[in-house]
Amino acid sequence: MRKKSTKQTKLQEMILNEKTPSYVLEAYREMRTNILYLPISARCRKLAFTSACAKEGKTVTSINIAICLVQLGKKVLLIDADIRASLVSRYLDLKKTNGLNEYLLLMDDEPNVLTDIPAAKGVDVLLAGTLSSNPGDLMMSERMKKMIDVFSLKYDYIIFDTPPVNVVNDATTLLGLVDGYIFVVRSDYSDINDVKESIEKFSKLDANVYGFVLNDEKERRGNYGRYKNDQYDNYYGGYGD
Repeated sequence: MRKKSTKQTKLQEMILNEKTPSYVLEAYREMRTNILYLPISARCRKLAFTSACAKEGKTVTSINIAICLVQLGKKVLLIDADIRASLVSRYLDLKKTNGLNEYLLLMDDEPNVLTDIPAAKGVDVLLAGTLSSNPGDLMMSERMKKMIDVFSLKYDYIIFDTPPVNVVNDATTLLGLVDGYIFVVRSDYSDINDVKESIEKFSKLDANVYGFVLNDEKERRGNYGRYKNDQYDNYYGGYGD
């Protein structure tokens, strides 16, 4: 049995569990409610979580909202679509295995969907697989589209963890495959100009941006999740990647 490093343990502590502070749980539940009432008519809702830059908390946010949705009885698939720098396996303490990249490269006949994951009970996960430096074309492939079409018949929600918008354009390649995007912004870390730049990119593509999650906001400020039209604010401590 492999021994976990202190860093690995801290990463996993950011995933919702029985020791998660109540204010964090409340914020995620508020976010979940907001997501449930998004104006999406499709039976299977497909949402991509992204950020302007790295280390703003999109991965931990996407994992935790998937867990929250499962707790309501929803059938959820989490796809690690950050094939350049995937982190989902680290947060969930999973051994790296074939995933999205191998399926899109025709190395696997079927997507290697993982189930019965102790750290995210009830959430099915498709890991990124072997890292790739140029996955953009794969994301726009017909094979990717057909895969999502098949998954849409099985799941209530498909959550995508995607790369930062201002680092690479992979997140935008999902346009047409997802219903919309949710941006994660880290308090006292994210640069407002970077955020504006990323939003402008999506605006030019006429993409649906459902709102923003404000991450790493401390409990002392006494704020919980809130929602208004096209702005989506959720507060919780601990940022992750």
